Amino acid sequence: MTHSWIHVGRTMRLRLPCLADADISVAWRNSPEMSDCILGYRFPVTRAAETEWVRQVIEDKSRSRVVLAIEPKSEDGIIGYCYLNGINWFDHVAEFGILIGEERWRGKGVGIETARFLCRYAFETLNLERLYLRVAQYNARAVSIYERIGFVREGAWRNHVFRGGARHDVILMGLLRSEWQGNN
Repeated sequence: MTHSWIHVGRTMRLRLPCLADADISVAWRNSPEMSDCILGYRFPVTRAAETEWVRQVIEDKSRSRVVLAIEPKSEDGIIGYCYLNGINWFDHVAEFGILIGEERWRGKGVGIETARFLCRYAFETLNLERLYLRVAQYNARAVSIYERIGFVREGAWRNHVFRGGARHDVILMGLLRSEWQGNN
């Protein structure tokens, strides 16, 4: 399939999602490792439900979210998604997120490169002032990426998540445009 690339970086390229992506992403959504990291919908997902989610993303006319599929430059096929959700055009803020679903691509620099692009896009193209996110305290890899690009811990929802027979905090993090410009 031929795609129009929104961004081509050193290790990855970003594009709009297509319906065929659901065939790949449904497996991530149902893997125990990924469901432990996802703080939203955590029930098993059917292929039809994942296809419907991708269809809603494609057809979304709300102008309140940006969802991009991540592909490695070295091969075809989606390996994750990144997004800005709940874009508030009055306050210039949005929720930031990234998911590298293909395990073999984690720890290869794709996540941090994608995160840096998404921040640059949010601040320089969309003129946002603040990005925020939620991440489970046990998701050390994600916390490390967010801190490396400048996100700061702003608080926590204590004992908010139940995983592996124990309760865990959810860390709240934020990044201001001025902090981004000073670090990147």
